[in-house]
Amino acid sequence: MPYNDTAALARALRRLIAEGQLAERGAKGRAFVARYRWERCFERELACYREILELRRRGQRVPRGLHERLMPAPLDGSRS
Repeated sequence: MPYNDTAALARALRRLIAEGQLAERGAKGRAFVARYRWERCFERELACYREILELRRRGQRVPRGLHERLMPAPLDGSRS
């Protein structure tokens, strides 16, 4: 889905509802995030913001995918 495209998001949600997949996808999403501790997620966000600020302070552009690179390890130790 394109970034920052509210029309595309609305279409995708309508499709999930029409196909009856909204509850299933919601359950999968909740199971995914349940593997992470809130404290670690906050640390990740803070590290991301610090890196962005430092890059901008040096006049460098922020690389695409920075946020994904700083993903925390799940509680079970896997990297999925």
